[in-house]
Amino acid sequence: MSGLRYAAFNLLALLVGCAALPPLLHAAGQPPTKVNEAALQNSKRITTTMRLARYDGTTGLCTAGSVQLLTKAAILERKAAWNEKSVDGGCVDPAKKPVQARALYPVDEKGKHLRGAAHLLLELDEAGAIAAVRPVCATDAAFASAAAVTAAKLAFSPRMCGGKAVRSAILLPFAFDP
Repeated sequence: MSGLRYAAFNLLALLVGCAALPPLLHAAGQPPTKVNEAALQNSKRITTTMRLARYDGTTGLCTAGSVQLLTKAAILERKAAWNEKSVDGGCVDPAKKPVQARALYPVDEKGKHLRGAAHLLLELDEAGAIAAVRPVCATDAAFASAAAVTAAKLAFSPRMCGGKAVRSAILLPFAFDP
């Protein structure tokens, strides 16, 4: 049965599209350069596990050793398409609503929960509902899939600009600590 669950996660990864995407190649086939460590260290909410697959908006790269599934250009394009701007006032970003959503942990062939991480780009509509989930980085395809499935269960308040609810795109990290 545990081998079946492992196979199910791999199938799910393929259906979500993560396994079909090759990792991005960096200069001369080299692994990504270092992520902006100062930015990572400035946030107390970032756990050690999250650092395994963390997207750095400054460099446009994921942490070394993780699989990068979206380019910086693709992320910026999606954000530009989804983040509506206000002409008469500031915007308030969406907030995650409290929900009881259990994460689907990837398991090995013996059924043991694995440790890993993923970073997702969520596209939220005017009501705060998730319109699309796009994995950006992951320790591997199983974690990208598990994070995407879990994220689909979450709820958000909408982005508010000038008192009006608008669409938005946000980055959301996931850590899987068994």
